[in-house]
Amino acid sequence: MPGVGLSITDIRTIYTTLTIGNILKFQGYTVEYLFFFFEWELHTGFLLEGMRKLGRKLLIGEYQSLGEIVMSEGDSNIALQNLRKLAEKDPVLSQYWENVCEVVSNHYQEMFNRCNIEMDVVMAKSLRLNEELKNLNGYYSKPETILSKHDPGCKTIYVFNQKHKYAFEFAKKQYKSIVLCPVGKCEGLEAPADLESIINRAESVMVKKEISDPDELLLAKNLGKSSFILQFNQVNAQTVITFDGITARNHEMHGIYLQYAHARIWGYYDVNVRIQKYLEESNLMQLFPSVNPDWAILLQTPKILGTIQLLDKFDAILAKSVTNPNQLVNYLIALAKNISSNYYHFRVKGEDLQIQKTRWIVYARVLFVLSSGMKILGLSPINKM
Repeated sequence: MPGVGLSITDIRTIYTTLTIGNILKFQGYTVEYLFFFFEWELHTGFLLEGMRKLGRKLLIGEYQSLGEIVMSEGDSNIALQNLRKLAEKDPVLSQYWENVCEVVSNHYQEMFNRCNIEMDVVMAKSLRLNEELKNLNGYYSKPETILSKHDPGCKTIYVFNQKHKYAFEFAKKQYKSIVLCPVGKCEGLEAPADLESIINRAESVMVKKEISDPDELLLAKNLGKSSFILQFNQVNAQTVITFDGITARNHEMHGIYLQYAHARIWGYYDVNVRIQKYLEESNLMQLFPSVNPDWAILLQTPKILGTIQLLDKFDAILAKSVTNPNQLVNYLIALAKNISSNYYHFRVKGEDLQIQKTRWIVYARVLFVLSSGMKILGLSPINKM
């Protein structure tokens, strides 16, 4: 980044060491789990260990005094404040860092706690239709490409290599109980000292199918936690940041276009008082309580499947945008263009109640993604133009 007193290694280290930046690297998980891991790392001390590693790096660089401060602190929150001093050397980087923290740690938590319209529901239902799609003609030529995610109820643990494949498959079966446990309930878990022995034992259990092993749950928990430790300690400088926040928010970079796209979708809700009421209550699913959404309706409009595919990529784009905001800008523009070209084919007014409810949920998710993305970039997601 021109004019920034930080090397790319420093910037990369900041983002991969920060709790949020580290969490977002795990692309196998949806944003539904982000807040849990945000608290989990603070409780288990992983973040503090990362801060100390960064401190050791700083001791041999140009920030020796700051490195000593980071190394001397015993509290992860204080260490975070010290790291912020690095980001504050550049106003654009600092503002972007603040925006990411605010959106991920607050907005997502509120959305998934209070709102039942998350797109994971749509994805889960759509995936179950894949087999049925193979018997249908005319709707979609390649049903297996509708969505790239699989097993949305229990995300596959990151497999480091083929040797450990069976061990991680074993851990996955029990891992759902970990990611869904209440915040603070997993504080007592300790990471295994010898990861290799844990993996070997898990492989043995998988081969022998000793499902009655009383320690299998703890084994799975330790294995899953070890995977996070390994990922957390892998910090590599791979991306060069060439992002100008001011330019991204002006007319030439389509900042106004994104605001217009957001306002247009909001207008769909604004013209209907009943819909607006439920939207404000973050409970759109109760809009038609007597009608169960029929996700097969989405297949009747093949063009909208492209929109769903774009929404499915939001987690991965958000992860990459932690180090390169340009990817988020390009993604939001692509999403806005896609939904703008589908308004005619994806009408709501005058349709059957089941069709209305299903399509409203998709529109609501697009609205949420546009709003969250613009907030990260420093844009105001306005409701009227």
